[in-house]
Amino acid sequence: MQKISAASAVLPLGLALGLHAAERADRISVLAGDYDRRDSIVWFTLPAGARDFQQLADERGNIIALQTDREGHACFIEKELTHGSARTYRLVASESNASPRDGVQVALAIGSSI
Repeated sequence: MQKISAASAVLPLGLALGLHAAERADRISVLAGDYDRRDSIVWFTLPAGARDFQQLADERGNIIALQTDREGHACFIEKELTHGSARTYRLVASESNASPRDGVQVALAIGSSI
């Protein structure tokens, strides 16, 4: 098993992500490359028309959280992927009616106790 640091895994794994013309636009494939990947950040730009997707589903139907921004960038954590292997995910719409902007909100109150 070859190991690399999490920081150096982000770029190669992110660049290994590909949407091929022959694949459906609602699916993404992640390629591990030459290294075992564990807890690696995968980032990509959502395809046109897929900006409303907030989740991914793996081959078994497990839902994975997808973080997105207003420009259509998205990222998630790939838990484990062995070297030379690939995993395909399906983009799925969130079942919640909440806007992505309705998520976590932070308020700072100086001088108050929590």
